[in-house]
Amino acid sequence: MSSGYTVAVVGAGLVGDRLVAELRRRDFPMKELRVLARSARTAVLAGETFEVGVAEPEAFEGVDFAFFAGTEGEKGAAVQLAGEATSRGAIVIDNGSDFRMDPTVPLVVPEVNDEALESHDGLVANANCSTIQMVVTLAPLAREFGLKKVVVSTYQAVSGAGRGGVEALENGREDAFPRPIAGNAIPAIGGIGDDGHSTEETKMREETRKILSLPDLPVFATAVRIPVHTGHAES
Repeated sequence: MSSGYTVAVVGAGLVGDRLVAELRRRDFPMKELRVLARSARTAVLAGETFEVGVAEPEAFEGVDFAFFAGTEGEKGAAVQLAGEATSRGAIVIDNGSDFRMDPTVPLVVPEVNDEALESHDGLVANANCSTIQMVVTLAPLAREFGLKKVVVSTYQAVSGAGRGGVEALENGREDAFPRPIAGNAIPAIGGIGDDGHSTEETKMREETRKILSLPDLPVFATAVRIPVHTGHAES
């Protein structure tokens, strides 16, 4: 039997594609790589053709690591299947937002708080993309000097909205954003909460507090979607 781990990537969209590419680029030791999604099909990820299996409980038999990169929310794969994967012995790394603020689930940015991995029960949450950028910068400042408050503006590429976001920029797909994105800047990423902040801004505030273990840190974020394919900026 070949050495290495059995790895499952759940989701065959943009994030799943990048996960496969990174696993290959880093030469992660794998004896098997399974790609799972809502329906069985043939798909090309990172230039490699996969026979995509159905994301169902039995698909996680024998899996060592499962990366979830699919739809968020109560009907999404992570909520429906993360427990099924961990009960079968897999360590789940969830890229979505479903478990980030669960106090029993570590929210980890390895460069900042890898010690949080010591307490996981089979499930680890990955932070929001803009949060990751920010806390990597903030963490050494917090250690050396402390933080009184954070004021940040982000300018985020359409890839953050998945394949639909990219298609909105390239060919005018209308259901990805509330306004046309080409030649535009949309100052609201996600819905607007009762406090006037967008979903993205709330994620940045709450996730930063959890990752840095600063539960009362004032974080004032303004998140803007801009018409570029990839690459988020912050100031």
